[in-house]
Amino acid sequence: MPPQFSRRGIQADPALADPSHRLLTTTEAAEIAQVSPACIRQWVRRGYLRPVARYGKRNLYREDHVLRAERDRRNPSTPPPETSPARHPPGPDRPTAER
Repeated sequence: MPPQFSRRGIQADPALADPSHRLLTTTEAAEIAQVSPACIRQWVRRGYLRPVARYGKRNLYREDHVLRAERDRRNPSTPPPETSPARHPPGPDRPTAER
């Protein structure tokens, strides 16, 4: 593969040409994930997504991280926690709950 050059004539890193390394603002990340910018900020507060850099006051996110967070939110691999009071099944060392 021939070397790639940026506008300044400096050889560009081929890894940066990979779309997974694109940096997105909150608005761009929301468009890619098909959610609102407020949802992206909520993901950050909940720890599902982290900004990798800042540009001025803007948070920047890697595109592959945004897509992974979006996929994980739409298809959770773990079931939601049980709502019943008995979290553990009765066993030989645990008595059953009398009701």
